Amino acid sequence: MSLVSCKYCHKLHKRGTQCSMKPKAKVKRDKDYDKVYNSYRWKKVRDSVLKDNLYMCAICARQKGVVPRQATEVHHITYMTENIEGAYDRDNLLPLCSIHHREIHSNNLNNKNKIEKYFKINLEKEIEI
Repeated sequence: MSLVSCKYCHKLHKRGTQCSMKPKAKVKRDKDYDKVYNSYRWKKVRDSVLKDNLYMCAICARQKGVVPRQATEVHHITYMTENIEGAYDRDNLLPLCSIHHREIHSNNLNNKNKIEKYFKINLEKEIEI
Protein backbone atom coordinates (compact mmCIF):
# COMPACT_ATOMS: atom_id res chain seq x y z
CA MET A 1 0.00 0.00 0.00
CA SER A 2 1.28 3.49 -0.78
CA LEU A 3 2.10 6.19 1.76
CA VAL A 4 0.68 9.71 1.63
CA SER A 5 1.62 12.89 3.46
CA CYS A 6 -0.95 13.89 6.10
CA LYS A 7 -2.10 17.51 6.05
CA TYR A 8 -2.94 17.38 9.79
CA CYS A 9 0.22 15.95 11.39
CA HIS A 10 2.62 16.19 8.39
CA LYS A 11 3.69 12.55 8.77
CA LEU A 12 3.34 9.67 6.31
CA HIS A 13 0.35 7.37 6.64
CA LYS A 14 -0.98 4.45 4.65
CA ARG A 15 -3.52 5.68 2.14
CA GLY A 16 -7.03 5.64 3.66
CA THR A 17 -5.82 5.79 7.28
CA GLN A 18 -7.71 8.22 9.54
CA CYS A 19 -5.22 10.53 11.31
CA SER A 20 -5.82 11.10 15.03
CA MET A 21 -4.83 14.75 14.59
CA LYS A 22 -7.73 15.40 12.23
CA PRO A 23 -10.18 17.78 13.94
CA LYS A 24 -13.47 16.26 15.01
CA ALA A 25 -16.56 17.42 13.16
CA LYS A 26 -18.64 19.87 15.14
CA VAL A 27 -21.96 18.49 16.29
CA LYS A 28 -24.85 20.41 14.83
CA ARG A 29 -27.51 21.22 17.37
CA ASP A 30 -31.21 21.16 16.74
CA LYS A 31 -32.90 24.52 16.03
CA ASP A 32 -34.93 24.11 19.24
CA TYR A 33 -31.68 23.89 21.22
CA ASP A 34 -30.35 27.03 19.59
CA LYS A 35 -33.57 28.86 20.47
CA VAL A 36 -33.15 27.86 24.11
CA TYR A 37 -29.42 28.54 24.42
CA ASN A 38 -29.64 31.90 22.64
CA SER A 39 -32.67 33.12 24.58
CA TYR A 40 -32.57 35.85 27.19
CA ARG A 41 -34.59 33.60 29.53
CA TRP A 42 -31.95 30.82 29.40
CA LYS A 43 -29.11 33.25 30.07
CA LYS A 44 -30.92 34.64 33.13
CA VAL A 45 -31.75 31.17 34.51
CA ARG A 46 -28.20 29.94 33.84
CA ASP A 47 -26.64 32.94 35.56
CA SER A 48 -28.93 32.64 38.58
CA VAL A 49 -28.18 28.89 38.98
CA LEU A 50 -24.44 29.61 38.93
CA LYS A 51 -24.79 32.54 41.34
CA ASP A 52 -27.07 30.64 43.77
CA ASN A 53 -24.45 27.87 43.96
CA LEU A 54 -21.61 30.34 44.51
CA TYR A 55 -20.10 29.35 41.15
CA MET A 56 -19.02 25.98 42.62
CA CYS A 57 -19.23 22.70 40.73
CA ALA A 58 -21.99 20.64 42.39
CA ILE A 59 -20.05 17.40 41.97
CA CYS A 60 -16.70 18.71 43.23
CA ALA A 61 -18.45 20.31 46.23
CA ARG A 62 -20.03 17.01 47.26
CA GLN A 63 -16.91 14.87 47.01
CA LYS A 64 -14.91 14.48 50.21
CA GLY A 65 -11.36 15.82 50.15
CA VAL A 66 -11.81 17.68 46.86
CA VAL A 67 -11.40 21.42 46.50
CA PRO A 68 -14.39 22.49 44.38
CA ARG A 69 -13.58 23.87 40.97
CA GLN A 70 -15.39 26.87 39.56
CA ALA A 71 -18.68 26.05 37.85
CA THR A 72 -18.70 27.65 34.42
CA GLU A 73 -21.41 25.48 32.84
CA VAL A 74 -24.96 24.43 33.67
CA HIS A 75 -26.03 20.87 32.88
CA HIS A 76 -29.57 19.64 32.16
CA ILE A 77 -29.97 16.56 34.38
CA THR A 78 -32.71 15.21 32.14
CA TYR A 79 -31.49 15.95 28.63
CA MET A 80 -33.46 18.41 26.53
CA THR A 81 -33.99 15.70 23.90
CA GLU A 82 -36.25 14.00 26.44
CA ASN A 83 -37.90 17.16 27.80
CA ILE A 84 -37.50 20.44 25.91
CA GLU A 85 -39.93 22.15 28.32
CA GLY A 86 -37.59 21.34 31.22
CA ALA A 87 -34.86 23.50 29.72
CA TYR A 88 -35.60 26.33 32.16
CA ASP A 89 -36.59 24.20 35.17
CA ARG A 90 -34.13 25.04 37.96
CA ASP A 91 -34.64 21.58 39.54
CA ASN A 92 -33.32 20.08 36.30
CA LEU A 93 -30.15 22.20 36.25
CA LEU A 94 -26.78 21.46 37.81
CA PRO A 95 -23.81 23.87 37.96
CA LEU A 96 -20.66 22.06 36.83
CA CYS A 97 -17.03 22.59 36.00
CA SER A 98 -16.15 21.80 32.39
CA ILE A 99 -14.34 18.58 33.42
CA HIS A 100 -17.38 17.03 35.13
CA HIS A 101 -19.73 18.29 32.40
CA ARG A 102 -17.66 16.51 29.75
CA GLU A 103 -17.47 13.37 31.90
CA ILE A 104 -21.26 13.25 32.33
CA HIS A 105 -21.87 13.57 28.59
CA SER A 106 -19.14 11.12 27.58
CA ASN A 107 -20.64 8.49 29.93
CA ASN A 108 -24.26 9.29 28.91
CA LEU A 109 -25.40 9.95 32.49
CA ASN A 110 -28.84 11.25 31.53
CA ASN A 111 -30.61 11.26 34.89
CA LYS A 112 -29.98 12.11 38.54
CA ASN A 113 -29.65 8.48 39.71
CA LYS A 114 -26.98 7.69 37.13
CA ILE A 115 -25.01 10.83 38.06
CA GLU A 116 -25.21 10.07 41.80
CA LYS A 117 -24.22 6.43 41.30
CA TYR A 118 -21.31 7.24 38.98
CA PHE A 119 -19.81 9.91 41.25
CA LYS A 120 -20.94 8.24 44.52
CA ILE A 121 -22.58 11.44 45.78
CA ASN A 122 -25.98 12.67 46.93
CA LEU A 123 -27.18 15.67 44.95
CA GLU A 124 -29.91 16.41 47.50
CA LYS A 125 -27.58 17.15 50.42
CA GLU A 126 -26.55 20.72 51.13
CA ILE A 127 -23.17 21.90 49.92
CA GLU A 128 -20.84 22.38 52.89
CA ILE A 129 -19.13 25.74 52.69
